[in-house]
Amino acid sequence: MKVREHKEFIWKIAIAPCFLGLPTIFGDRVNRYSATALESSQICMIDLATFNHLILHNGAFGHEIIIDISKDDLNTFRRYVQLIHKQTPGRLAGVLLFFANMVYKNTCFELPLARSELAEVLGLSREVVTRTLMQFKEDGMIDLDKKQVTILKPKVLLEIYRAG
Repeated sequence: MKVREHKEFIWKIAIAPCFLGLPTIFGDRVNRYSATALESSQICMIDLATFNHLILHNGAFGHEIIIDISKDDLNTFRRYVQLIHKQTPGRLAGVLLFFANMVYKNTCFELPLARSELAEVLGLSREVVTRTLMQFKEDGMIDLDKKQVTILKPKVLLEIYRAG
C-alpha cells in the first residue's frame, strides 16, 4: 500500500485461504493497495457481479464474508495495538512466532521478507530490525543464517512478546 510518494507500507500478511480486496468491493471502488505472494500460490478471481449476486442471494456465503471481514478488522486492531504498546524486541518476537506458528508451522523456516520489508511490517528501521535479530542470535534464542531462521527458545520469545 502506498501511503505517500515513493513509500511502501506492508498492511498485512495474509494466510490462505483468504479473500483479498474486500474493502474495495463495498467501500471505495478504487484499489488502494496491491497484493504480492511471498511464495508460489494459486489464486481464484471472482467476477464482481457474481460475487455481489452471491452476497445478495446466499446468506451462508454472506455470513462467511462478514466473519472474514470481522476477523481481519480485529487482526488489524491487534497489530496496531502491538505497534503502539510493544518495544522492538516484543514486536520482532511476535512476527517470528507468527511465521513459525501460523505460516510455516515449524520453528525452522526461511524468512520470506527482506530486513527492510520486515522493518515496514514492524514500523521500525532496517538497522533496528537487523540489530535486534543479531541480539536474539547472540542470546541463543534463534539461529540465523541469512534468511534461514531457527527458533531455539520459543518459550523465551513468547515471554518477550507477551512482556512487550
